[in-house]
Parts: sequence; C-alpha cells; structure tokens
Amino acid sequence: MKPTQKFPIILMGLFALIVSAITVAVISVVEQFGQWQNHQEITAAILQGDETAIKTLERSAPETQKPILEDEEVKNALVRFYIQQTENPLSVISETYDDAIEGEILNAELVYRTLMAYYYEQIDVEVERDNFKQAVLMLDTLKNAYPHSKEWTDKYQDIQDKKQQRLALLIQKYTECLEQTLAPLLERTHCMVEARQKIERVGIEHRLPTDSNLPTMYADEIKQALIEKNYEHAETLLLDWQNLLPESSEQRELLQKRLALHQQRQNIIADLTDYDNQKVMKRLIQLTIAPDLQKEVLQMPEVQKNLLKYHLNEALVLMTQTEIEPITKVRLKTLLAQAPQQAQSRPWYASSTATQNVAELLQECQAHFQAKRLTTGKEGTALDCYRAVLKK
Repeated sequence: MKPTQKFPIILMGLFALIVSAITVAVISVVEQFGQWQNHQEITAAILQGDETAIKTLERSAPETQKPILEDEEVKNALVRFYIQQTENPLSVISETYDDAIEGEILNAELVYRTLMAYYYEQIDVEVERDNFKQAVLMLDTLKNAYPHSKEWTDKYQDIQDKKQQRLALLIQKYTECLEQTLAPLLERTHCMVEARQKIERVGIEHRLPTDSNLPTMYADEIKQALIEKNYEHAETLLLDWQNLLPESSEQRELLQKRLALHQQRQNIIADLTDYDNQKVMKRLIQLTIAPDLQKEVLQMPEVQKNLLKYHLNEALVLMTQTEIEPITKVRLKTLLAQAPQQAQSRPWYASSTATQNVAELLQECQAHFQAKRLTTGKEGTALDCYRAVLKK
C-alpha cells in the first residue's frame, strides 16, 4: 500500500482514540459529580440528624466515609446523634468505625468539647446519686478516648473530693443512729441499716463500728416474738439483723430454724398425732432446737397419748431384740395390771402440772431408748421411765 493510502487510516485511528479518551473523561467526570452530589446529600442529611443517612454512612467503606466526614460540623452532628441514641456514644463510635475514621471523628475540636460536656454532665448525675463508682468508670471512658488531655485529671479529683464529703456526712449519720441506745431496737437499727447501705453505695474501705450487744438484743426480742406468736415481727427482726450484721451467725441461723418450726406448728401437731413413726421421730428431733414450742406441743393430751403409744411400740420392738431377765417380765406384768386401775382413778392428764411432768418424762424415755437403756443402765432405764409415766 502506498504511503498516501495509509495516511487516512492513521487519521481515523487517532480520531477514534481521541473520541474514546473524551468519552472516558466525560463518564469519569459524570461519576465523580454523581459521587460528589451523593456525598453532598448525605452530608446535608447528617447535619439534620437523619437516621437513614447516618446508617448509610455506617455501612459505607472507609474511603467513602472519609470525604463525607471532612467537615467538622458533620462530625459533631454525627456525635450528637449518637448522644441522643445511647448512654455511651464513645463505645458506639469505637464499635462502628475503623481506627482511622474513629480518630478523624474524635480529633475534631468541636467533637471533643461536645463529648466532654456530655460525659461531665452524666458524671455529675451519678455523683448526685451517690454512684461514685459509675462516675469514675465514665471518666475512664473519656480518659481512654483522650489519653493526653489534662482536663479529666481535675474532674477525677473533683469526684474524689465530693465522695469524701458525702462519706463524712453519712458516717456522722450512722454514728448518731448507733448512739441512740434508748431508742426501740428496730427504730435504731433501721436508721443504721439505711445509713450503712448509703455508705456502701458510695464506697468505703474500712469496717463501720457496731454495738457488740446488738446480736443479744436481736436474739432476745426474736425469742419474745416467738413466745407471743408474732411471727411477722420475728421475720422483720431477722431480716434487719442480716442487713445490719451480714457476717455468718450460728445464733441467727438457729433462730431462723426455730421461726420456721413455729410457722409449721399445726403441721407438727398433726405429725405427732399421726401413726407414721418416721414423722413422729422427725418432729421430735426438730423440736429439740425450739424448747418453748417443744414444751407447748408436748403438753397437749392428744400428742402425749400418741407419743406414749409410739414409745411403747418402740419398747416392744426393742424387747424382741433383747434378752429380758425374768424379774423384768414380772415387773412388766405388774405394771400392766396396775395401769388400768390408776388410769380410771386418776387420769394421767388430769392437771396442767401432771401434763407438764408427763411431757418431761416422755422426753427422758426417748433418750433412754435412743441410748438402748431398756432394762439396765446407771442413768435410768426405759422400763422404769414408762412405769413412771403410767403412774402419772
């Protein structure tokens, strides 16, 4: 082909390249303009606190987020949105954006002032509520976000000063309650418990003073409440004791068990008049920790009758397992022959004094049986004990 023929072809190729380059450039400009226009729309929406725009920003790639957040006002609007949505905006920002974007947001002076004002206000609220621990935790959040700032140091000292002032007032109140020795027990201790709980909420590193007589005072009043069957008052005293002196107390635990038994009084009586020997034995063992209730229940004629039958049955079972001496058999026959006549002439539950004596003897009989002192023993025998019961 001649050179003159190649020239038009070359011109056409150059023209095609130029057109392609122009087309690409135009498309690129259009795309950039579209992105810019889109960014402008998102920016304007963020400034208005639009949740949809902010959620769109959160889902965008960091390279998209960065140009949108170049404006300090946009960053501040974003932070204000998070303040309205959550109690800890710094945590949300840290969890939502990568380190670079997070740094871009927090380094803005306007954002710094907004966050400091917000967290200081929340810290002051917690201090007013005596929640000094939470106040310090919130200040630590600020410290982690702005480790080089010196402002939080002054705020920390302010929190500690207010804490000590509050503790001084509360301890004075607690001491006044403690010294009200002439006041009714619950009035005095309620005052102490209330002050103590406030002190513990504020935070204290040492133990508060107490009256060493308080456990005895609690125990005496609880016992009196049990005697008077004022179980609600007994429960109140036990709870108050637990709140004021939370350390473990065997005396308090025993009184709690006694209260539980008193509240089961009707069930205990039903079990002691039942034919189920296991129920009878269980209740007799339980009553050993509540002497007042034990005395009351064992004085009831229907309970005594059933217990006598129970113990005699136990004795008969034990006799079948023990070799009985001839003299003992004679004594048993004599005892059985005499019992009906005595029962007809003088009932064994004829008087309150006799009833109390029978109750005490039945307890002795039980002890002899548990020790297996049926017919022999220096401390007495079950046989002699029951003989004495029948004579009553």
